[in-house]
Amino acid sequence: MIFMNNLENSENIIIFRDAKILELEAKALSDIELLTHKEFKLYEKIEWGTVSMGFAIEDNRVTALGLYNVGLNSLPESIGVLIMLKLLDLRYNKLTSLPDSFTNLKSLQILGLAGNKISALPNAIGKLKSLKGLYLFNNELTSLPNSFWNLKALEILYLNTNQLTKIPDSITQLINLRELYLGRNYLNELPTSIWKLKNLIRLSLPTNPWKDDWIEVSKRDPASVLEYCRQTAPINIYLSHSRTDTNDLQIERITKYLEQQKEISNAFSRKIDWPSGNYNYLEKLISSCQLFLYFATKSSVFRSKDCEQELKIANMFKLQIIPIKGIDLDWRELSRVGLSRMLGFEFNKNNFDGFCSNLYSYIKQFKQDINLFDPEDGKIDRIVLFLKTYLRSKEFSDLIRDCTEEFEKFLQKLSEKKTSPIDFLSKTTHYLLKKVHI
Repeated sequence: MIFMNNLENSENIIIFRDAKILELEAKALSDIELLTHKEFKLYEKIEWGTVSMGFAIEDNRVTALGLYNVGLNSLPESIGVLIMLKLLDLRYNKLTSLPDSFTNLKSLQILGLAGNKISALPNAIGKLKSLKGLYLFNNELTSLPNSFWNLKALEILYLNTNQLTKIPDSITQLINLRELYLGRNYLNELPTSIWKLKNLIRLSLPTNPWKDDWIEVSKRDPASVLEYCRQTAPINIYLSHSRTDTNDLQIERITKYLEQQKEISNAFSRKIDWPSGNYNYLEKLISSCQLFLYFATKSSVFRSKDCEQELKIANMFKLQIIPIKGIDLDWRELSRVGLSRMLGFEFNKNNFDGFCSNLYSYIKQFKQDINLFDPEDGKIDRIVLFLKTYLRSKEFSDLIRDCTEEFEKFLQKLSEKKTSPIDFLSKTTHYLLKKVHI
């Protein structure tokens, strides 16, 4: 080896395999050569493929290593000095673990570890913050360290053909993930929170021992899987009611019943012994919810300042609201608090158990129809759901019974693209308003 002096960074540069590189980095490559009994070859550029014993450099620094199928049983600790390394292909070797120094490779963008015998990753793997592509298929991983989910730059993740039994909710931290491969593991289900991975366009899930709904869901396309997860994801609910109605409406029983259900994490309601006011705490509590149940009675609508403030907070955080009408109130009276019969529910004191069961069924369907996690999407979903419900109602059927010919004309023009959807809605709405003399 020929040593030279690099005056710019006071680092020793040597000639290694016809390349000028830092002495420390040359030492790391030499350590790998000792382990493989093979010599490195300099490449102008290493593409992702099947390069064995190849390296590429930029500004005297090693930026890529191709160590595909070279018989490595281990890696030297010295590999940690290759801090400018962007691509490292270690696929199809005999590695069982990675050295602690591996987490120093903070410039690494593509890492291939497939086809080894790795059973655990370093606890500090999350330090590889630049990593965009990680190939870990055909290993022996049974779990992933907590720091793994700090790899927020990851776009492509291959975990197929391992021994994973669970994927944690922490996977939602991988916000840039576009491709996820989980086939041939021991998974029974995925966390419903993965619906948050909105950039995901490829999701491979074959050959796992799926249970219940996941037997069928696992076969769907990525968008459908994420939508299923959103629809079934557990939510927090706030039950707003007047203090004086607490016992009569059996609020505590409703709260306990809802919290026992699979798709509900927490059900919160005001306790009788809570002091009036304390709205800072209420704001924090209600903002943590995705659904707001408003128990509408004479007391809550006309006399309760607490209910008024709770409803104000729910609107401030754009929560979806389901009004539940008590027996002492008419639906029209809900207009006083800005609510209506639209997608509302009715309290049934005479069959309380049936009411609780029906309410939960209604909430589950409501969750499927309306995105409770995105206020803007939820607003559109609510309007669409109301229109669907109204268009199927007897009231609407009676309204158009005498004007079916006109509607058929409108629909014919729409189907022939002689009118736009907007014009269609405008004309049909105008016609109906004239019909009811509004």
